[in-house]
Amino acid sequence: MKKRVLSMLMAAVMLISALPVMGASAANGKEFPDVYRGKWFAKYVYPVAEKGIINGDNKGLFNPGNKLKRCDVITMLSLSAKSQEELKAYEDMELCPDSKQGQWYTKSVNWAAQEGVIAAGENFRPKDDITRIETVELVYSMHKVHPELVPLTPKKEAKDFPDTANITESQKEALDACTMGGVIDGNDKGMFNPYDTLTRDQASRIICDMLEFEPWPDSKIPEKPKPQFVAPTTGSKNGATYVEFDPQYFNAKIALANGRLDSAASYSSILSGQNAYIAVNGAMFNHLNGANTTYGSFVSNGKVLRIMRPDMANVKREAAFVIDTNGKASIQWMNINQSIVRVSSADGTETKAIESVGMNETVGNNDGSRMVYTSEFASKVSGKVAYAFAVDSSDTITKVYTSASDVPVPKGGYVLFTRLARDPWTDRFFTQAAAGDKLKRTIKYAGSTVQNVQTLISCGPTVLKNGSIFTNYSSEGNYDSHVLGSGVHMLIGVKADGKAVIAYASGSQQSMGSIMKSLGCTSAINVDGGASTYLNCNGKTFITPGRNLTNMLVFTKKQ
Repeated sequence: MKKRVLSMLMAAVMLISALPVMGASAANGKEFPDVYRGKWFAKYVYPVAEKGIINGDNKGLFNPGNKLKRCDVITMLSLSAKSQEELKAYEDMELCPDSKQGQWYTKSVNWAAQEGVIAAGENFRPKDDITRIETVELVYSMHKVHPELVPLTPKKEAKDFPDTANITESQKEALDACTMGGVIDGNDKGMFNPYDTLTRDQASRIICDMLEFEPWPDSKIPEKPKPQFVAPTTGSKNGATYVEFDPQYFNAKIALANGRLDSAASYSSILSGQNAYIAVNGAMFNHLNGANTTYGSFVSNGKVLRIMRPDMANVKREAAFVIDTNGKASIQWMNINQSIVRVSSADGTETKAIESVGMNETVGNNDGSRMVYTSEFASKVSGKVAYAFAVDSSDTITKVYTSASDVPVPKGGYVLFTRLARDPWTDRFFTQAAAGDKLKRTIKYAGSTVQNVQTLISCGPTVLKNGSIFTNYSSEGNYDSHVLGSGVHMLIGVKADGKAVIAYASGSQQSMGSIMKSLGCTSAINVDGGASTYLNCNGKTFITPGRNLTNMLVFTKKQ
């Protein structure tokens, strides 16, 4: 009888978000796209589903984190004693004032009221979320009314939880019975969380344990399904030409001209061998007199290529288009902070971190900044340095330099240096170093809601921020008049559903904000435009640049 009770309980759990639609069960080869290897609840869901007592919603999803309501749990309890057909006898009653006829849960509430599981004549609050302690109370009430169905046979000692001191005596009695019966437990920190809402993933474990099913090993649990590719959409609207796409289907990277920062080449040369599905010109650069100095921070495939130091007088946060490691796009406003700790090879001691270490920016002779150079920026640190380390790809110092000139940058590694000495105490980070020491580099995206950055390109100005048109451009820096004025502008924005929109249009920056909002974006930034404007999607080129470029943002299709 106990197995029948719980089979009906779980069937009710899965009906919650999809009544009366029933999906195919795992017994028939069904795999829930949101229940896969690595999810803690997967090993509990599938053994129950294998018995044909779990069903998904009308889209075949399990919806593990969905909250349960009081009407959901009372439906589980009613189905533990009666079939759906038998419960029809309770449809025409109204034993609780707030459970009127015609609601999908009415027959279950009426059954519970008639059986004495809940109080007849009182409001049941069917649409309220149900807490874990309320669930325990209802299960215990069901046990007292129908012990032959829900015996709660003691299997272990009752457990005292640190966060249940304020529950009532009757709630404590119910909780003890349920914990002794092995039907409910605390979390990995030993807390019960009595006032948290019960969720479907929690229910899957409860049911699996109560039915004494063996949890599935990883080898039986399906792997995370690969998302089915959805091609980008392209079009024109309000004077803008745009490409809209879901970044989760693509790998994003920064393509550099000649593989170097601050170098320039034709767009076709930069894209050669990139296998680009979508490509757009990137951050702004100074093309005058062949300088090709690129502005903005870059992260490509998880590798930081450049950190722009903030101009503290004018720039508080960089505006950046970000793709995280899960393939989700966002617009962030941040400063990238790099800190480095040196670990002694002699005794393993760690130094105090040096903070605000730059990355691949020009450092003048009288600039005391700590800076990292990689081969993407230079083959050597031209000029004099007070201290420098040559570091290999494993972050091991291979050579220490003091009062040196033209320090070479190792391929695959980097140089950490400072041109100016400070004071003996501060300079110990450098003066006490030895070959073989390790460096521990930490990157933090200050001000960003995303830290697991996979690819990032910063530019500006912001034209749309959190759904509102943004015009306070001076807060982000001193932009040239041709950037702020009318002309061709390239824009990158993100919609509320996480899709990215790349578009170009002619007009003022303020009008660009209106355009990106009309395309459904909630936030958007300007990238390089004018003669640098380039956009291609799936082999179709919409506009080509009138000059060489230094960098491009490239999206390749995931395999």
